[in-house]
Amino acid sequence: MMTGLGLDLPMGNYLGYLDGRPVASSNLFLRAGLAGVQFVATLAEGCGQGLAGAMSLAPLLEARQMGYRIGMLLGTSRRPGRCRARPGGGAPGSSGQ
Repeated sequence: MMTGLGLDLPMGNYLGYLDGRPVASSNLFLRAGLAGVQFVATLAEGCGQGLAGAMSLAPLLEARQMGYRIGMLLGTSRRPGRCRARPGGGAPGSSGQ
């Protein structure tokens, strides 16, 4: 997947845009029949727009097209001030409805 950079690595990087500006990213790593999505990040102005979900889903759908049938979302530690969804959906401060 990274052959365009002269690398033969089973991984890909994704960049999400909002109003023409890059505001989200994620990474897909393929190994041993498993598609792992990691490093999903969204800038503050992208919070509550569904970007983290889209940045998680897009790599998994691409991996499925390549024949992978097992996907895993690798979580990271939460840091204060970071954009993150609350249980039940929605961004921090939203009603989740």
